[in-house]
Parts: sequence; structure tokens; C-alpha cells
Amino acid sequence: MRKKLVVLILALAATAAASVISPAAAATCPKNTRPIDCGTFVLCCPFNAFCFCGG
Repeated sequence: MRKKLVVLILALAATAAASVISPAAAATCPKNTRPIDCGTFVLCCPFNAFCFCGG
């Protein structure tokens, strides 16, 4: 059970790392992604992925 949880967390982290970061002025995200406003930039996060503004 723990092994599956670790694999899930790693998969979510990889998905978040693969997200596209675009400048706030160009707040358009590619298809099948959703914008997350992080203040100075917009993070384009794939649907069904856990994304957050880190810093």
C-alpha cells in the first residue's frame, strides 16, 4: 500500500513538473490544461493533476 502511494505521489510530482509556465501577460494555456494564477505568473496545469504555486 505504501509503495503504491509513493508511486502515485511521484507521478503527480512529475506531472506538476511537466506543467507549462507562461507569463501572466499571456494567460492563455494550451488545450486540456487549466490556468492557475500564482500572482506573478500563470501555471498551466493539466486536467486531473495536482498543481500548486510553490516558492
